[in-house]
Amino acid sequence: MIYRKNTTKEQVVKMVKAGELTLAGCNASAKASKTYGKIGTYNDRTGTFWVDCRGGRALVVNTKKNETVSTQVFFNNETEALENGFRPCGYCFPDLYNDWKAAPDKESWRKNRIAQLKKQ
Repeated sequence: MIYRKNTTKEQVVKMVKAGELTLAGCNASAKASKTYGKIGTYNDRTGTFWVDCRGGRALVVNTKKNETVSTQVFFNNETEALENGFRPCGYCFPDLYNDWKAAPDKESWRKNRIAQLKKQ
């Protein structure tokens, strides 16, 4: 788990450029391709960054803000996020988010989802 407040803007940009920082729901239809999970594209020639994912846009906007007060957290995978008490992203995983939101017992939903992921 990576806490944004412990990571500088430069480190976040470097991770994005290297493809080390991804969003699980980005380009989900292209799971078998090189672009799966890619937040966006950085153009070295122009110095611009194009963000493909709505959740990723928030990431880039927030990198311009004060890192010390950021609440952003990055995870290696969905299981790690759920085990740390986080819910699915409503932008990247609308179906999972709606399932979570409709669940009367969020903790039971979370445990069941973790069990499903570990079986895969």
